[in-house]
Amino acid sequence: MKNISIYIILLYCVLSTAYPLNLTLTDFHNPAANHILDAEVVDNVLIISAMIQGIEFYDVSNSGILIHLTNFHLASSGGGGGTKSNCVRALGNYAYFTSSNALYVVNIVNPANPQSQGSIAGTNNLILENLDIEGNILAVCAHADGVLLYDISNPQNPSYTGTIETNNAWAVVLSGGYAYIADNENILIVNVNDIYSPSLISELQTTNAVKDLVVNNNYLYAALGSGGVAIYDLVDPQNPQFLDNYNT
Repeated sequence: MKNISIYIILLYCVLSTAYPLNLTLTDFHNPAANHILDAEVVDNVLIISAMIQGIEFYDVSNSGILIHLTNFHLASSGGGGGTKSNCVRALGNYAYFTSSNALYVVNIVNPANPQSQGSIAGTNNLILENLDIEGNILAVCAHADGVLLYDISNPQNPSYTGTIETNNAWAVVLSGGYAYIADNENILIVNVNDIYSPSLISELQTTNAVKDLVVNNNYLYAALGSGGVAIYDLVDPQNPQFLDNYNT
């Protein structure tokens, strides 16, 4: 979630036949962290990743209410002074953060007291961006250095398995054994069922640089910056069908 205000706002749709699009502000918090870059919800925990002043953890088990748990810094227990958090994905008791100097693993079994497990070897000299998790696969965008693949069957110690080559990997989403990768003005579709030998299936050309990707209910949504949002049908993931473009 790029360029979010320093105010973290929970908005809930009020469903009614008369006003189906009404939104109601239910709670907000002005955190220490600012220049917020990403957010993740795992179980009842909201994790906010920010470039300045660390990472915020919230309990969101009470629907519509933010309970602030802690402000956390990657460097607090894992070294790496001056580390700036970028994007975050979490699964179970572990969260994975791309940062200004490496890929980090954080134990969140107690979200009020997260514990850094340190950085992943071989990632300290890379420019890391978006990342995603599916099953035991962690995929991490490293721009011109491609998309790094890890086996996280041992979640606190990810094992590097290979790299998908790209020109400029900006975003990645994993779904159904495939990796959908934003690579400049193209979307790469890669079979990652064997993460030791990923294979390129197809490549979609778009009208603008692809900034972000989402897969939901067999549809692929591609944010194209000033080019709007392109929508593809993924009933056959090896042969996506362009459906429409929403002009934003």
